[in-house]
Amino acid sequence: MDYPSFSKVSVQFAGSADAKNADLYANTGTAQGVGIRLMDTMAGNLPLTANAASADHDLTSGDNMLKFGARLEKNGDAVATGTVAADVTYAMNYK
Repeated sequence: MDYPSFSKVSVQFAGSADAKNADLYANTGTAQGVGIRLMDTMAGNLPLTANAASADHDLTSGDNMLKFGARLEKNGDAVATGTVAADVTYAMNYK
């Protein structure tokens, strides 16, 4: 089977946005006053807006690795301790 040749990929993330700050993902844990921000660590820790695609990343022949991180950000409410959780899915967009 022949597969098309791709030179770039971006990643589309999807999840529930925070009610106070739509740029963040909603925390479904018990901590209050925080949302979750995804970061594109391959683009200099570029903050990603919730439900947006990453920048295009070049693909090379062989194996490729994409690196993303997450951090907590205050969403505008008073911060209280607790657990942090979120469900975020992703789709790879090959170009």
